[in-house]
Amino acid sequence: MSTTKSKGGRPAGSRNVRPSKEAIAGYYRQLQHAANRGDAMAQAALIQIYERHCSEQAGSKTHGV
Repeated sequence: MSTTKSKGGRPAGSRNVRPSKEAIAGYYRQLQHAANRGDAMAQAALIQIYERHCSEQAGSKTHGV
């Protein structure tokens, strides 16, 4: 049995599981640069992100959100 109290959450020094908004924005910029250089996988990923975003926007309009 440990004598130290746990505050819950992740252990000290470990990273977040979910990336920050800044990190996500950086990943998106990296995808854009790769797509502009002709990377077909990056282009496909951007199309998928765009289509998902559009379908979520359409869904929120039909549900009055």
